[in-house]
Amino acid sequence: MSSASSTNRRVSHPAYVSSCWEISGVVASTLTANVGYRVANSGIGCSGIEGNEPFEHPVQLTAYTGSGVVVNVGDMYFAKAKFFAPNDPTPTSAIHEHSHVVHLGNAETFPGVIINNTAISAIGVIVSKRVVQEANHDGRPTTVCIVRHTDYNPVVGANVEFNIEYWCRPVRNLTKAQNLFQRGREVTLFGYITGKDTQRHMWQVDVYAVSVATGHESVNIPTAGASTAVSQTTAAGRVRLPRYSAAVGNSSPTPTQSSPAASTSNSGIDPLQVAPEEPLTASSPTPEVNSRARGKKARIE
Repeated sequence: MSSASSTNRRVSHPAYVSSCWEISGVVASTLTANVGYRVANSGIGCSGIEGNEPFEHPVQLTAYTGSGVVVNVGDMYFAKAKFFAPNDPTPTSAIHEHSHVVHLGNAETFPGVIINNTAISAIGVIVSKRVVQEANHDGRPTTVCIVRHTDYNPVVGANVEFNIEYWCRPVRNLTKAQNLFQRGREVTLFGYITGKDTQRHMWQVDVYAVSVATGHESVNIPTAGASTAVSQTTAAGRVRLPRYSAAVGNSSPTPTQSSPAASTSNSGIDPLQVAPEEPLTASSPTPEVNSRARGKKARIE
């Protein structure tokens, strides 16, 4: 199901994907304007949620850019994008910031493995739950949930709802986490897209982590004059930052007595015009020797 939200309150339960994308084509009609959304054709490689349906499912990679700023057909790019996956024949889109795209080179020479390597981070509300037994996990229960996501799609200018199916398998780190999946509960999820149910137009995710969202909280405002380690709050609610102190925050060494070179340069005398001292030789005793000699002569007299 894909529809614009009819509620007055804007709900935000987005999904974000990170992947290496192979560009198989561009939508020429999106390249004519000076600025606008440029659309390139790519896909997500999956082995199937149960490992028996290896396909690349199409995705439109979309970015708002200026004229001439496009991706190259036949090249690979890494990008993180907002994920919009309508549960109807409408193409899935991944809307990203082109300035943060990493060019990985030609697809034919790219050595990385991209099958089952599209990561997804999302928050949403669980709308259904079922339990299945899989032979690969010795018949232990796997929790399968459909999560509703809602996010603002800038291309259509409206909030869009879509569902994604998440499989939480009885692996070591998730056995106890299966109890967190309850209908109506708001959860954050992380996993990898490994399949798509083409009959329901629904992407399927192998879950790696889940957390229950706690919603809004009431945060107490500090009382007037109350101090913290870094700031104070005035009676009017203004935050007063602590005054910087060199004794506390300055790690620079304390200035010491000026060096001879510095003293010379500050005295107004050009150091280049000062006559150099004559070097000491064996025939010219040092000033300290002359001083001791004069003192000895005075005692004899």
